[in-house]
Amino acid sequence: MPPQKSDRPQPELELLGNQSRLEAFFSQSPDGFFFMMLDCPIQWDDSVDKEALLDYVFVHQRITKVNAAMLAQYRAAEEDFMGLTPTDFFAHDVKTGRQLWREMFDRGRLHVETCERRLDGTSIWIEGDYSCLYDSDGKLIGHFGIQCDISKRKQDEAELKQINTALSHAVEGISRLNVQGHYQMVNQAYANAVGYQPDEMIGMEWPQTVHPDDLDRLMAAYQEMLTTGKVQVEARGIRKDGSIFYKQLTMIAIYDPQQQLTGHYCFMKDVSERVQHEAERNAAEAELRQSEQKFRAIFDSMFQFIGVLTPEGILVEGNQTAFSAVAAERTDVIGKPFWETPWWSHSPPLQEKLKVAIAKAASRQCATVRTLGS
Repeated sequence: MPPQKSDRPQPELELLGNQSRLEAFFSQSPDGFFFMMLDCPIQWDDSVDKEALLDYVFVHQRITKVNAAMLAQYRAAEEDFMGLTPTDFFAHDVKTGRQLWREMFDRGRLHVETCERRLDGTSIWIEGDYSCLYDSDGKLIGHFGIQCDISKRKQDEAELKQINTALSHAVEGISRLNVQGHYQMVNQAYANAVGYQPDEMIGMEWPQTVHPDDLDRLMAAYQEMLTTGKVQVEARGIRKDGSIFYKQLTMIAIYDPQQQLTGHYCFMKDVSERVQHEAERNAAEAELRQSEQKFRAIFDSMFQFIGVLTPEGILVEGNQTAFSAVAAERTDVIGKPFWETPWWSHSPPLQEKLKVAIAKAASRQCATVRTLGS
């Protein structure tokens, strides 16, 4: 059966089609749409008392059309939402509401982020675009708005600002770098360590703060971090004035929810004092070893038999001449009572005399033990 020909004129059909498409867009949009109309048109220009008109607007401008997304934002049913006035939306902060309405009416449009209240009293952050509507005489008859809920974004921003505040006041140097190796965030402690202000370092490449001879070490550590997620390394740093310091770095990789690398955190400690102390200790130990080697060379080259005993008579040291005389190794005799060593074991009477002599010597009395040939 052939389609019936409509009796409506073509322009009217096109208008109906456009209205149908607009209605579908309005109802299906994920953003909140609404119309808010006045009971009667008003003149809005410099010839009127705008504050007095706002008193009227806040009571007589009402929601006349709203889509499902808008209702979801405010957790409301349509029957509860229709007819609401500006006073209803800004009962918690009428002063801000009046400022926003006046700015919108003055300019004809408005883009703004505001903290509003749902019908259940909970807070909601809204980002919206609003445009005034006029009649054929140029008088205001209301406005329509498109808005979205940005509460999650505002919460994330507040939390990030609070993590940043904590980092900026941390005693330890902390920075964040992007995948290109540029500083994105630097706290005061980190900047102080390298002689900059934090804002000077934003955008700077990290090699500028590393001694050229240690760049390869840092690059190798970075590659290890990409594999393990975390790495610790020590290297020399370069301050803004060109001076050198020693730093300990802990690098931790940062990934987005899709597990894509977005950069890394760098935690830094200035360990110059510790490195200096270690260098001084190593130098002192090396000097002591050299001194001991000289002493040992002289001690072992003497032709006399020389031994060192504790007050109890335990042999703690002897020279090579003494050891060679009885064909003994140091490990064979060191730590033994002196009278039990090979020099005296051939004569028990002599061993007893030696015990008495050592006891006298320990009490600061002169003692001598004579042996055959002495």
